[in-house]
Amino acid sequence: MNQSIRKITDTCSDRTTARDIFCSAFDRDPLLNWIVKQDLNRRLRLRGLFEKCIELFIPGEEAYLAHDNTGAAVWVPPGRHDFNFRKTLQLIKLFGSISGAGRIIEMMKFFNYLQGRYPREPFFHLFFLGVKPEARGAGVASSLLQPVLERCSRNKLCAYLENSNENNLRLYRKHGFEVFHEWRVSDNGPQIWFMKREP
Repeated sequence: MNQSIRKITDTCSDRTTARDIFCSAFDRDPLLNWIVKQDLNRRLRLRGLFEKCIELFIPGEEAYLAHDNTGAAVWVPPGRHDFNFRKTLQLIKLFGSISGAGRIIEMMKFFNYLQGRYPREPFFHLFFLGVKPEARGAGVASSLLQPVLERCSRNKLCAYLENSNENNLRLYRKHGFEVFHEWRVSDNGPQIWFMKREP
């Protein structure tokens, strides 16, 4: 593994570090700012979103942290994309708290649309990749992508992501991802580029 990164452990310290990185990295992200209710508690809601996602996915052991705590990545491995009843209820509760109770149905439809674009073959899903603004352009994101993409190449597995920031397209294309579907979430919502890296 690249010596500038390490696996995130399922500890309070690493969870907090990853959460804080994501909060900083995604503060102005178009999609998350569409999902999160825009009020005086916006940043608190955003933090709650990352805390819950980390709780759900870091036990999968495909989560990485830059040694200098400037970036983090969370992947969902093949076979872990199906949500059981308990996780579905957790998501409904989460959407109610971060988007507002009146948007729960809208959020579930949005989530179902995303799931409908998943590749049919086994795949690694890049759920979050975040780099602190002051560290961008220094190769942190590429380092965080490296271990799973190398594993995908070795085992002939697909890698997949959703991207709502046009500035990131160049980075992902550099690492072999190509856009296979584009979608605007709603009339005033963000554009999403669905990207896949073939084995």
